[in-house]
Amino acid sequence: MRINNATLASATALYISETDNDGNAIAASIALWDDSTTTATRGLVTIRKIGAPATFIQIEVTAALTDNGTWDSFTVAHVASGGTFSNNDPVAVSFERTGNVGATGPAGVTGPTGPAGPTGVTGTTGAVGPTGVTGATGVTGATGATGPNGAVTNTPTASYTLVLGDANKTVEMNVATANNLTVPPNSSVAFPVSTVINVSQIGAGLTTIVAGAGVTIRNRFGLVMGGQYALATLYKRATDEWVAGGDLAS
Repeated sequence: MRINNATLASATALYISETDNDGNAIAASIALWDDSTTTATRGLVTIRKIGAPATFIQIEVTAALTDNGTWDSFTVAHVASGGTFSNNDPVAVSFERTGNVGATGPAGVTGPTGPAGPTGVTGTTGAVGPTGVTGATGVTGATGATGPNGAVTNTPTASYTLVLGDANKTVEMNVATANNLTVPPNSSVAFPVSTVINVSQIGAGLTTIVAGAGVTIRNRFGLVMGGQYALATLYKRATDEWVAGGDLAS
């Protein structure tokens, strides 16, 4: 994988192999990155250096994929970045798909017809005065708002720390070995109070929910996912206080 500019903020293209570092074919997964019908911003790619999470880049996919045989390329726009990558750095890559364009809401009701004008007075010569003009038809009501986009699922393939973009979405931990999902302190990632995040263990590796510095996670039975396909929910009830529930054990 590489980008087309050593200055991360100036990146405009992303190039990625159709085979991962373990020799697995990933072309079918990459082909989904441009499928959103929100064509201007089809999704968010996050590339983070393994072992140095402060070194990262987030870029938006803004056009359709170009298949170059054994590798693919995308037109991208820089969103955020930090640190500096070096050649052959091991990285973790995640993709958040933009929801499809919502359906147009129904048209508003037609306004009422205005009242008829008064009949003119009778002339002095006995002639009947003209009938008043009919009032104008009321304006048509405004079109209803467009419905919201669907939620995006984030699928990390290694231990992962929640980011603001995960709020009110589902994080699918697709890791083959034991791993951690860390809830960061409010000072690092200021999730709004009442934020809800679903966590699903898709991979075989057992996922443990870990509290970041100063964070308290209330729970009844523990913070270890029950196994592959287990589902749990995190709910933020105060600045650095969360409640965890679902298929969890100690």
